[in-house]
Amino acid sequence: MLDKTIEVLLIENNQLDAQVIQEMLAQEKSIQFELESVDCLSRGLKRLKKGGIDVVLLDLCLPENKGLNMFSKVHTQAPQVAIVVQTILADKSTAVKALQKGAQDYLIKDSLNSDLLVRSLRHSIERKYAEETLRESEKKFRKVSENILEWIWEIDTNGKYTYSSSIVKKILGYKPKEIIKKHFYDLFPPDGRKEMEKAAFEILAKKQSFKGFISRNIHKNGKIVWLSTSGWPILDKKGSLIGFKGVNIDITKRKQVEEKIRQSDKKLQRTSKGVIHMLASTIKTRDFYLAAHQQRVTNLACAIAKELGFSKEKINGIHMAGIIHDLGKIGIPNEILTKNSRLTKSEFNIIKCHSRIGYRILKTIEFPWPVAQVVLQHHERINGSGYPQGLSGKNILIEAKILAVADVVEAISSHRPYRPPLGIDKALEEISKNKGILYDPEVVDACIKLFKEKRFKF
Repeated sequence: MLDKTIEVLLIENNQLDAQVIQEMLAQEKSIQFELESVDCLSRGLKRLKKGGIDVVLLDLCLPENKGLNMFSKVHTQAPQVAIVVQTILADKSTAVKALQKGAQDYLIKDSLNSDLLVRSLRHSIERKYAEETLRESEKKFRKVSENILEWIWEIDTNGKYTYSSSIVKKILGYKPKEIIKKHFYDLFPPDGRKEMEKAAFEILAKKQSFKGFISRNIHKNGKIVWLSTSGWPILDKKGSLIGFKGVNIDITKRKQVEEKIRQSDKKLQRTSKGVIHMLASTIKTRDFYLAAHQQRVTNLACAIAKELGFSKEKINGIHMAGIIHDLGKIGIPNEILTKNSRLTKSEFNIIKCHSRIGYRILKTIEFPWPVAQVVLQHHERINGSGYPQGLSGKNILIEAKILAVADVVEAISSHRPYRPPLGIDKALEEISKNKGILYDPEVVDACIKLFKEKRFKF
């Protein structure tokens, strides 16, 4: 998809901003961009009508039209075209709503750079292309499905087949008369048969209609066939249950695709973990103290996330970000990091650069978790007094809020080159005193509970 010139339509009334976009795209060497720029929505819609545009870069604050209404008009005019919206930080919520309505990405003007712009356009086009391909596949699948008969069956209250349509031969390899001699659980594979049988009978015991019961079954040739089962009760004239009737749909191909996706996701996670652990090992080689600090912070952050009921997947992401959250300190002079007296203001300003340095190293790596953003934000504070972006409240990722509390607690309670350890009580006093001011209240409560009730130790 990206081996041709990418046609970009920029809808932007600010000529200076349009010129900056043009210069950013011109810097890219690996992908050829052709930029067309219009200064109002009406001209943009007119150009889209002609076709040939791959991606629209849309400013959400034009004088003639603003916000979601403008996005909706562009999306309606060219639903097959990827749209990336631009906005200012103060109106970020509108951009998020645009994502929910079909935009592929959003960009904050104040933080835009060439790498970010190119990556956003490239990924937006790829995602849109994947969506269109999937939509076409689904259309074809539905068309095929309409011409394939489903397996219709009936069973008695014991689960024995009393009727089977002939399509069972195509699905499971058995003739109808062979099926009628069997119980439905006879078709389950030996491994897991009792569990599947129990789950099926629990559904039947409710004597109600059911839908979408997924089961593994054995084809006559020994292969596994996945079936989705829906059914409803059969009652006699007195209203007594005498069995069930229903339909089975072969979903084997769908399950195979799901398994491939699952394996692909696992491979991506393994690769990502390998990259992160390699970076962590590099830090350890350069600065053992820093590596130990990161590990202790990670242990506490993950414990807090678990206490808050986070999923295993989200905790994994916090772990990955935690063990390299100070990666950017490899770009800070060692004499500042190991100084055995208080830092000067200028030295502290240099230290503060480590969040951005770490982000720049990580931002081009595709992780299944927001690692780069968490590293960037782990010194932000909920009242906006943190660095490097001065984010506040909901604009800070929850993972970064957790890491911030864990980082402060570890730092205060541990030894520093310029002072002895102050202890865990002093650390908990700090986060308690600034709960709801600097630190997220729920995160602080969970952290304090870990130490005071669950005897957490570094």
